[in-house]
Amino acid sequence: MTKTEAPRTARRKKPVADEDLAAHAPIELRYRLVDLPSSLHRAGLAGLVLLIRWLERNAERKKGILEVVGIDAGGATIRVDLEGMKSLFDEAYAATWQLVPESKIRKDKAKAEIAPHSTVEVDDVDPKTGEPKLDKKTGQPRKKTLYLYPKPVPRGAFLVDFDPSVSGDDGVWVGQWRQMIWEIVRGNNKTRVPYVARAEGAVALGIELPKKPNDATDAFQAITSKKSKPIGLKMPHIPGMVGETAERVLLSDLPQNELLLQLWPLSTSVYRPRTQTVKKGKPHTSYPGFVLCVPDVRDLAAYCAEIRDIERRRLPEASYGRPRGGIIDVPAEGALSLFARTRHSMAEKARQISDDVLVTGVDVVHVEKVGNNLRVHDRARIEPDPIMIGTYADRERAYWSPLFRQRRMASIVSMSPWWTSFATICSTSSRALTIGNDYFRHDARLAFEDKERPRDMETGNDATLAIENLVYDVVTAYVFGRLERKYQLRWDHEKQAAVTTHGVPASGKEYQEKREKIATDLFLATRSRTGADFVALFTSTICSIPQRSLGNQEKYLALTQALLEDTEKVRTLTLLALSARA
Repeated sequence: MTKTEAPRTARRKKPVADEDLAAHAPIELRYRLVDLPSSLHRAGLAGLVLLIRWLERNAERKKGILEVVGIDAGGATIRVDLEGMKSLFDEAYAATWQLVPESKIRKDKAKAEIAPHSTVEVDDVDPKTGEPKLDKKTGQPRKKTLYLYPKPVPRGAFLVDFDPSVSGDDGVWVGQWRQMIWEIVRGNNKTRVPYVARAEGAVALGIELPKKPNDATDAFQAITSKKSKPIGLKMPHIPGMVGETAERVLLSDLPQNELLLQLWPLSTSVYRPRTQTVKKGKPHTSYPGFVLCVPDVRDLAAYCAEIRDIERRRLPEASYGRPRGGIIDVPAEGALSLFARTRHSMAEKARQISDDVLVTGVDVVHVEKVGNNLRVHDRARIEPDPIMIGTYADRERAYWSPLFRQRRMASIVSMSPWWTSFATICSTSSRALTIGNDYFRHDARLAFEDKERPRDMETGNDATLAIENLVYDVVTAYVFGRLERKYQLRWDHEKQAAVTTHGVPASGKEYQEKREKIATDLFLATRSRTGADFVALFTSTICSIPQRSLGNQEKYLALTQALLEDTEKVRTLTLLALSARA
């Protein structure tokens, strides 16, 4: 058996001295979008241009030569020397030390406590109501102790200017981006060194900084080398990826392209995905990880000129410390939000453009940090579609229930009917999230009565024959007819109050409880039946109440045909209609 020689290690090249690189003439980097291999590179080029322009507006932060010589739809030419490259890296990785409050004392790996920098006492506030919690004995607001620990916080350069909620250097949108950088892109201490070494304010807190990395010098040297070769990609430029394939083939790129991979986060929109479960019989909301929306830039000059106005259109309001508009229910919603804001921005400027003039699409990645690893839950590419964008824009803020919004947004992306998959949701989800949830009931009612209601102009037919309208009218007649027959209760529209069948005023609470019971009982019976069993239930129960809404033969035949030929659709609409009328 022959011995296998160990592979020879390559000799490490002697680094070029800073003096020699400083004497090097400024270089011009010509980037063309069509030559760049991925959307990350194209987003990085947009980030590079935006960062240089931001430095030009803040001349005191720029040293050396760093300028955009030319830019058009297809690419840009950058002129830079060593000092300019250092300015670029210093601003890309700019950070400040801040005292961050934490509810518990930190512990190291040996479970030993880490002393905080200081402590502060604040009112213990209920996050749902915003009101301080009261002590049961004294009736006074309760206090809690927060422990302040120093933490370097990435600045984000021009992203601060893009944030509509910003106050000073802080805003909920840029704050969410900073959190993503620290948890996802730079998720461990080794990868955070570029930020930590450049963080300002360390002296005041008595923090000893690590040595500043030579990343700018190394990048300039690699680009200006006469034998410019592909270099290995340094993770974590691409979250969720490793530096080599399963066959141990090193992932590499040209030095000038590797520079772009360090800047793509500056052009990436960050969202928090929302999921809802039930704990102890009540809805519980969580936000697993982040959704990164990377734009695949098509027109570089137009994108860089318009993106600030587009991003400033995001909602400035906060919800529990997060941007309200930055909470989404399906990952693709982040891309749809960008498309919708772009359309609105261009419409206000009276510019007639197609939906894909700035970007050809958006690459969406849902990634979560689990332990020390990054777990990629979902990847998708969303391309702009006029119908999809218009539908989303009209319903973006209409619905309240996370579960209802999730299914409706998913149907928009898949371009399927609005009620698609709701039968599965209603049949498998807890009552606390569906018919027992006020928000879900509101959304179902809104869908039937306004947002999703078929109209003559949309269908091209008689809208009164649409199955959605027929099922809703039939279920409505059943719930109110059953309420009057069994409990002698009805709603007086003139008095806007509940009354008995004899016109005597009745308790509004009792009226609501009885109506909810009737709808819920039939809801539970419906979700446990499919096919012929559901048809039998529909005809024997719902149709047991006189249906004045089916006053003509045409409506009756349309509903009967749908019940026999498209049973699952009628079943789904019945479950939603019962939720709307509960």
